[in-house]
Amino acid sequence: MKYLKTVLKSIAYTFVSLLVLTTLITVLSYFDIVKEQTISTLKIIVIIISVIIGGFIVGKNTKKKGWLEGIKQGIILITIFFILTLLLKTSLNIKMLLYYVIIIVSSMAGSMIGISKKKS
Repeated sequence: MKYLKTVLKSIAYTFVSLLVLTTLITVLSYFDIVKEQTISTLKIIVIIISVIIGGFIVGKNTKKKGWLEGIKQGIILITIFFILTLLLKTSLNIKMLLYYVIIIVSSMAGSMIGISKKKS
């Protein structure tokens, strides 16, 4: 039960940070502070930062094998995003697969950072 609570907490942190950072980029784009060419790069950076935050939470609350917990977290997030992709009837392409790889690697990195920063 504690593990499920930790995973749900990290997913919540991931989605909240994703929402906040996406809103920030939208506001910056609306006021023409950020150029249109930069937005595609910022979208990837937002995903990376959000998933690292969620992975950090998982890693901080686990005892060992942070990379494995990060992969589990990444797979859960990919499943959620894949279901959303199917519901929104968006086609699956190479770009989406690249996003999924970025999610797994970022989650793994965040979890490894979290486990190393954990107080013993």
